[in-house]
Amino acid sequence: MSAFYEVSMHVDSSIAEEWVEWMRTEHIPDVMQTGVFQSCQFLRVIEPAMDGHDSFRITYEAKNLSAIQEYRIALSPALREKHDARYGELAKGNRREMITEFTLRLPEQA
Repeated sequence: MSAFYEVSMHVDSSIAEEWVEWMRTEHIPDVMQTGVFQSCQFLRVIEPAMDGHDSFRITYEAKNLSAIQEYRIALSPALREKHDARYGELAKGNRREMITEFTLRLPEQA
């Protein structure tokens, strides 16, 4: 059963594009190099729009929930500290852990 670690971020619009580039080139590669996660999806939220802020959702997939919990205890604090030192109050987020309940897929079309 797959498990997911989701980070929802609200970023001041004045730094959003620089923040996205830093996430793409530094932070997310650092997170992936921990070996905990198999994949990452980075999404920009279109609706609902927030005045003065851009919103993003980053979802990391792991093999199981215990791997995510170990990451949050042992590895995440240093990575979050680096992020917060760089962006402070301009980029704030919340985090949650999820497991796959079920997945539906459409049959392949011939």
